[in-house]
Order: sequence, then C-alpha cells, then structure tokens
Amino acid sequence: MPFTLPDSCRIKGHSVLTSLCVALALVGCAGEVDLAKALDTAASWQSTARMTAEARRSGAITRTYAVQIDTEAKQALLELRHEVASAEHETTVGRRATASLDSLEQSIHALDAELRR
Repeated sequence: MPFTLPDSCRIKGHSVLTSLCVALALVGCAGEVDLAKALDTAASWQSTARMTAEARRSGAITRTYAVQIDTEAKQALLELRHEVASAEHETTVGRRATASLDSLEQSIHALDAELRR
C-alpha cells in the first residue's frame, strides 16, 4: 500500500510536502538570481566610478558631485560584498563575483585618487 498523507496535511488538495518542495526550489533559485543581480550592479557601479573619475579629471563635474558618487559607490561595494558572501554559489561563480567586486574596488580607488588631486 503506497504512503499517503492524511487530509489534515493537505492544503486545497495539495500536500504540505509538495508545497514545501516547491518553496525550497524557489528559495534555491532566488539565491542565484540575487547573485546575478549583484554582479550586474557591481559592473554598473564600476562603470559609474570609472566615468566619474574621468569626468572629474576633465573638469566636467564638480568635486562635490564626484564625492557624492564616491560615497554611494563605497556603500554599494559594502552591500554587494555582504550579498555575495551570504549567497550560496558554485566555486566558479563565487570567484567571478569576487573578481567583479575587486574590479569595482579598484575603480573606487582610482576615483579616490582623482579626488585627492
């Protein structure tokens, strides 16, 4: 005789076990999506920091505006490092994420150097 769950373990015709499996699968996918989003965000901030340094160097933007962007980029880097550290991921993806964040950090350092001029 096959195992069946009692009616008390069913929600609208579906077993609690089925619902739990679906929920766990969705949570697993969410970690991957968040990591992909973190990588996109890091790439965007890297471009922003690089363009800000170039714009400041050429005098196209004020120092105040560059400092504001620098501050926001540093905050984003901290948040992204936390997200990547807390996400479960494959080793290859983790290395890619770390490299992306390291590149962002280098762009922020270049912007900092420009602001010290």
